[in-house]
Amino acid sequence: MWQANYEYLRQFFSDVGGVSSISILHEKITGKSKSYLKFEQSSGDPARVQILYERVITEFPISSSLWFDYTRYLDKTLKFGSVVRDVYSRATRNCPWIGLLWVRYLLSLEGGHASTVVSD
Repeated sequence: MWQANYEYLRQFFSDVGGVSSISILHEKITGKSKSYLKFEQSSGDPARVQILYERVITEFPISSSLWFDYTRYLDKTLKFGSVVRDVYSRATRNCPWIGLLWVRYLLSLEGGHASTVVSD
């Protein structure tokens, strides 16, 4: 059984098509998730939207576009607060190479008059 699984995985990942099919699948899933998120945002229930973002982020924690969308949504609806600060903290922890997330995080802290020291 192990040998069959190994052969399957070896064949799947040996060609470039296997890798590209994974990225295509990822794009389709995140695309559908984003469509559903836009639909929920139009309903006007921030709690539902936030829960849905949390579910999608759990599946794709290093998707910078999802973190951008999520933080942008929170900036519009919640403005500032501990929820926004915590989400930005997780976003920069999961995507530390994205400078714009750091900039928006610091601007959010500044706008919220953060009086506490930010640390991990």
